[in-house]
Amino acid sequence: MIQRIQTLYLLVAEVITVILFFSKLASFLTTDGQELILKYNGLFQIGNGLLEKMVSTWPLAVILIATAVVGFLVIFLYRRRMFQIRICFFAMFLNFGILILMGYYIYSIAVVGNSTMALSVVDAFPLLSIVLYYLAYRGIAKDEAMVIASSFRTRKK
Repeated sequence: MIQRIQTLYLLVAEVITVILFFSKLASFLTTDGQELILKYNGLFQIGNGLLEKMVSTWPLAVILIATAVVGFLVIFLYRRRMFQIRICFFAMFLNFGILILMGYYIYSIAVVGNSTMALSVVDAFPLLSIVLYYLAYRGIAKDEAMVIASSFRTRKK
């Protein structure tokens, strides 16, 4: 399982997804000097050194949790390659949803809330995860093609 390069791609994509749980996605500074932080589970305001939740971002949290669970499961489906390919595409779709929701929340806070924003490196993690899932898909498909070709050769004899 771990000796296949696609497993390493899947593992790195899963680690990247888990990192999103523990990092801030963006920070904002409003016109009246308040600092806001966007995390996966909500928009927080810094007040008296504590984080106070202003708005819940539960759709982003649900998709991020689903992506983490699917990413974990797809690693262990190495015996069912065709199903693993389908789950890889589903994980890519979920990461695309994370990108869209993050863009929506960042845009709505920055433009509608009239605040300046500072993006983080982790904002590109869902895009990197999509690329890693695609590379894993290619490796899995290559393995499946080798298995089919070897079974075809053995049947022909």
